[in-house]
Amino acid sequence: MAYIDVIKGLLFVFVCLGHYTFLPDWLRTTSTYLIIFRMPTYFFLSGMLFSDRRHDTLKKYVISKSKSLLLPYVSLSVFFTLCDYELFRHPAETILRNLDWIFIQGNGAPKAYALWFVLTLYLASIAYYIINKYVKKIGYKLLTALAISTAGYLLMHCQINTPLKIGTLCAAVVFLTAGHLAAKLKNISFDWSVQLVSIIFVLFGITILCSYDCIHTDRIAYLGMNKLPPYWIFYPGALCGTMATVLFFNLLGRYDSVLFRVLKYIARNALIILASHGYALLVLTHLVRVFITDNPTMNFLLVTMLLIPTEVAIICFFNRYFYRMLGKPRQELLQSLSLNT
Repeated sequence: MAYIDVIKGLLFVFVCLGHYTFLPDWLRTTSTYLIIFRMPTYFFLSGMLFSDRRHDTLKKYVISKSKSLLLPYVSLSVFFTLCDYELFRHPAETILRNLDWIFIQGNGAPKAYALWFVLTLYLASIAYYIINKYVKKIGYKLLTALAISTAGYLLMHCQINTPLKIGTLCAAVVFLTAGHLAAKLKNISFDWSVQLVSIIFVLFGITILCSYDCIHTDRIAYLGMNKLPPYWIFYPGALCGTMATVLFFNLLGRYDSVLFRVLKYIARNALIILASHGYALLVLTHLVRVFITDNPTMNFLLVTMLLIPTEVAIICFFNRYFYRMLGKPRQELLQSLSLNT
């Protein structure tokens, strides 16, 4: 199961890359092609890890998820609202806008906009708990997922704006369902074989074709805004990309490397990185403008060299002084810096 944290870490790297102002064309293109299954994969993995064995009632499950997801969402959103420099110029307007983003739209604070994912995962997990509790047969679960995905797509197609990203929530529940149904594969030890590698390439191939259609018809999948390409392109592309990624990293799961440990470190501190990287990129990009050149690769490397130690410092700071916001135990400096779990 260690490969799941590796995938999560890699996904969050691409989430951060997607928010860069300066990005080389080849890296921006790569990131764009991955958008169709980047966030769906995380919801899928959450479905693979879903378990209600310790929570026999909905109340217990909601309390548990509120501590691990809702509390960090609210507390981190409020924290970055108070850190918003616009608060000092237009206090009333800034507070009202932030409250609307956090509690009505479900986006998180404007300076921590990636937190939409945390609230959506919280709501989707509760929704799937209810589905899993009362819909026992796999066939009925698939029909339920189909109905929910159709409802979400209709909300988008009819341009109906809902509070708390209900349209996005519908898609998230579908991928949670798919992940939970695929969970029985999680303990299978795959061997390298021509057949399995061929399956991975075929799945990735389907995803690339779907992404190509989305990019060249200007219908890129933005799950967080419930702006999706046609139904028959988005869901096959997202599911194929997700399954190919899971199979590929399951094959590599037996290996260990510094890179994998770094990705696991990112996954362990995902809440902090999600909340802080947008603001950190904004500040760092502004600070280094005097050094900006016409070479996008150099600009990217410059910002990245500053972003990495900045994020590590933020992780250490939150883990030691604001750990209650994260619903986690306190960590000392060496614990926060350690690449070992």
